[in-house]
Amino acid sequence: PWFWGMIHFDDGSYLDWFMPHLTPLSTTKDDKPWRKRDAVRIPLKRAGIFHDRKRGRTHEFDNCEVEVSKSDQDLLDSDGDLLPNFRIKVWNDSSKVSMDIRSVSRARWTFDQPTRMGLVSHLTYNEYPFEVFRLEIEDEEGTRTLSDYDWIHGNAEHSWGFLH
Repeated sequence: PWFWGMIHFDDGSYLDWFMPHLTPLSTTKDDKPWRKRDAVRIPLKRAGIFHDRKRGRTHEFDNCEVEVSKSDQDLLDSDGDLLPNFRIKVWNDSSKVSMDIRSVSRARWTFDQPTRMGLVSHLTYNEYPFEVFRLEIEDEEGTRTLSDYDWIHGNAEHSWGFLH
């Protein structure tokens, strides 16, 4: 299971984050979101990278936090389930990027793989195109926000389950 995402900025900058994790949600055998067992996530790795075209630098991050909440705009997927909002934060000793993003749709794929003794393993892979509604980039030269960019486009992933 993982959270991953990437955003592209109008000036050529890009940011990505990655947080594989352990979660009781991995024991589900379908693609239904918003289960109570998704409340606990134990990160296995926390990473990110921000290629800052404006400042001509690349920031690598060993710290990453991802929070998921239900849409505050009542946006629904094709099954009538609320889409997620994500709060993303990546940082190192000299810089920090934090943002709130709102999913605008959900594409999903499910994989069910037969294993030994008639058991089936399952993986749900979700992609969420999103809009950024809060952004803060802090470094030693100052702070930038959404108003510093004409456009930002991105895609987030959230998967659960295991194939074995």
